[in-house]
Amino acid sequence: MKGSALHVQAAVWENHHPHAALCMEGEAADRRNGGGLMADALYRVVLAKGLHLTTDLDHLNDRPLSGWWVSVDDAGALTLEWPRFHPLLEHAPVDLPEEWRLLAKNDGYVILFAGYELGMWEHAQDGDSHPLAHLEHAAEMGMLASGVVPLRTVPKYELNRIDVGLSVA
Repeated sequence: MKGSALHVQAAVWENHHPHAALCMEGEAADRRNGGGLMADALYRVVLAKGLHLTTDLDHLNDRPLSGWWVSVDDAGALTLEWPRFHPLLEHAPVDLPEEWRLLAKNDGYVILFAGYELGMWEHAQDGDSHPLAHLEHAAEMGMLASGVVPLRTVPKYELNRIDVGLSVA
């Protein structure tokens, strides 16, 4: 859709101890008001698809989100699957710091933050966004959703393979 954009940034989030986090912000043209920009488009959609309204960063819901998976391929491209037919991100070239990769692998999950007014849209061209610095304010204002997204480490083709071990006596 013309006027739509999705911004994604990997970061190490320090809250009691470090976690791999993905911060996302997305806007889209709103067909209901003549195509004006809807800055909270992604936020609205992810809330409807299972992310939790987040108003307190110290008490995140730590249950893994149903239908959500994140994976990183050998080239470092990120795929984020969600309860829709097509992935939200598919083989996206996101800058994943080595510490982020290690934390994601060790924890087996990534914490996903999606909101608006995280500063990502404003700095999309200059690479100077710092969405983690805006999380607390976004949470306090009711502009943040979050969830724990399991890290898928098994290639998809292996998940679809059926191993049958039958023995006939």
